[in-house]
Amino acid sequence: MKKTLYFSIGLLLAASLLVGCGTKERVLSTEEQATVLAYADPMTDDLFTALASGSYSDFVKDMEEEMADASTEVSFNSLRDLLSTKAGTYISRSVKSVVDTGEYYAVNYAFVYEKSPEVTVRVVFTKTDPPKVTGLWLNSPELAK
Repeated sequence: MKKTLYFSIGLLLAASLLVGCGTKERVLSTEEQATVLAYADPMTDDLFTALASGSYSDFVKDMEEEMADASTEVSFNSLRDLLSTKAGTYISRSVKSVVDTGEYYAVNYAFVYEKSPEVTVRVVFTKTDPPKVTGLWLNSPELAK
């Protein structure tokens, strides 16, 4: 039983390493970053302004249809409550990197909140015209508690 468990965990780790190795992200040049950030920064600001104000319709307005459908008002309110209770008031943000994942552009931010000095935020955008938000991830030790 124990050997089977260790073997299963080992297979999962090996599979995740192989998947991770297959993902190639290219950091964009300064000029390319400026082009992406020209739309990504305002769209990201809109997402977090909507979270702070409680406006679900503003939160989903720039999302790709599939993401908007998956981002229910219940999940919006849960995220809003999580940020409010665990991270506190938003203070600032900075861009850590802008990458081309092949199919999408991803912007990695460092957000600062009153109770959480660094919340890593990754916002993923389609390469369509107009671009749409297709992914949003938040990570910090305070949010994980």
